[in-house]
Amino acid sequence: MFKDIRKIVLWLFIVMIISFSISIALFRDSGVNFRNFIDSDNNFSRFNGGNDISVRLRDTINDQKYFDMEAIDEIDMGTASADIRFIPEDRDDIKAHFYGNISSSNKIVLSHMASEIKNRTLSIKIIYNKNISIGFGSHNLNLDIYLPKEYSKNIAARSASGDIILESLNIENLSLRSVSGGVKSKSVYAKKSVLESTSGNIKVEDYRGDLSAKTVSGDLYLNTSSPFEDIYIRSISGDVRISLPSNAEFYLESKTTSGKIICDFPISISGRLSDKNINGSVGNGDNKVTTSTVSGDIRISKNN
Repeated sequence: MFKDIRKIVLWLFIVMIISFSISIALFRDSGVNFRNFIDSDNNFSRFNGGNDISVRLRDTINDQKYFDMEAIDEIDMGTASADIRFIPEDRDDIKAHFYGNISSSNKIVLSHMASEIKNRTLSIKIIYNKNISIGFGSHNLNLDIYLPKEYSKNIAARSASGDIILESLNIENLSLRSVSGGVKSKSVYAKKSVLESTSGNIKVEDYRGDLSAKTVSGDLYLNTSSPFEDIYIRSISGDVRISLPSNAEFYLESKTTSGKIICDFPISISGRLSDKNINGSVGNGDNKVTTSTVSGDIRISKNN
């Protein structure tokens, strides 16, 4: 018991350090310098002793850019706080739309979208104001990428505190990483996908291809269509739910430290049977399903 607790605490500490490093890198890449918090003009007199905190300034962002799809083999983007959505359409070009509202009790300097195409890679990032003013406020920022339905190359996206959402795509390689936001995909077919979230949930519906998904303090849900390739899923303190076709054949490796494992498929057990560790074959499939969690449950079920 105490050994399991020590293991969980160690994992959470390691994850905290990694998450902090990723967040700093994303903010730095977006132009934010945390030293400016110290150098800012900390003037709170406007709040009448702290009893009347009001938002006095508001502004709107609406920035659009267009790119030639034929010149692009990969889309790579990063943002600190905006949600990212990939939207397939009947179109010939690629459109990036950065928009939203910002409200603050202090000075507002709007963020902007920067982009370049180099070595057939379209890079898009949101540049934030380096001179951060201390105050109170909120924002609702979004970065939408409109793609031709025929786009079939690579996509990579990173966000520190925003969600990443995409659907109805058939591409080669996919990489989505979020620190405190969620990752959602629906009807996405890829040769290989890597999905990661530190403190958000990962939800994947109607997926085909090779998949690696990791989350730290969020739940992970996966629904696959036939055929599917190798699946690797790991969670530290969240539950794992995997739904596979009822006729699926695969080799299962599953392990949990302080949760439980439930599998609806008949398994030919390999090695020692344990409620914390189940390895075995389902049918004669060559594909491998590997899943593990430290403090969550694992459920492998059949599609309806």
